[in-house]
Amino acid sequence: MKARGMTLIELLVALTVAALVTAVVLTGSSALATQYRRSLGVIRDGMRPGDALAAILADIRRDPAWLACLPSHGCPVYVGSDHGMAIVANGHAWAIHDRGLRSCSPERCELVMAGVSALQVFVDTREGEVLRRAEASQAAARRAHRVEIRLWLADGSMRSRSAWVRR
Repeated sequence: MKARGMTLIELLVALTVAALVTAVVLTGSSALATQYRRSLGVIRDGMRPGDALAAILADIRRDPAWLACLPSHGCPVYVGSDHGMAIVANGHAWAIHDRGLRSCSPERCELVMAGVSALQVFVDTREGEVLRRAEASQAAARRAHRVEIRLWLADGSMRSRSAWVRR
């Protein structure tokens, strides 16, 4: 009767092959995980401007007395030493700060999205049978039928969203 089993050399060869296969599988899965994290980050960053625009438009649609103002010309809500247009709606203001888009309540301001360099507001107003588009002012915002919000990002790209509003 002959003994069955593996010699020490056969065992070492089998363990070496198994270790190589394991190393290849782990390296590949690590690379896939890294690529997945990068893709998820790009998707998340791409969605953030859309989320901010949706939140601003939701505030505008909830508040029939919303307005657009320039901080240098006196907004009814303090928005700090910001530059450009500010939107006051639903009890707080949306404005640009040197670090990005902020939402300011009467108590405090918080950074909502970094990397936003400008905020523009366009309104469509009805003059007789004609709709006219203009950059928002306090008077134009009161007569707006449709509003478009544009966020200019630090990389030079622009995101935009619009909605009909009730007055």
